[in-house]
Amino acid sequence: MGEEKEKIVKINIPDELKVPEHANTFRVKYTDSEFLLEFGVWNETDNYREVNVVSRVTIPKEKLSSFIAFLYRAGKAFEKEFDEDLGIKQMVTLKKKG
Repeated sequence: MGEEKEKIVKINIPDELKVPEHANTFRVKYTDSEFLLEFGVWNETDNYREVNVVSRVTIPKEKLSSFIAFLYRAGKAFEKEFDEDLGIKQMVTLKKKG
């Protein structure tokens, strides 16, 4: 058997999503099969507080671990590239096997 070639992934972004939406808050919910991520913009005045949701995404529960791992790696890369501490090391506690 020959080696399987690595496939190229082509990512298609529709025109209406090419400019990312700004979000300064988020909420996470879940069901028995998926996680719902809602991103929004928090607005506060003297009279009220509100969040305008700009994006909602569901992630199958089977993909949650890889999503968290990719987000963690991106955060660590950001810290290194921009010499800025985001506090990621303090958030992650690894249990040692023993």
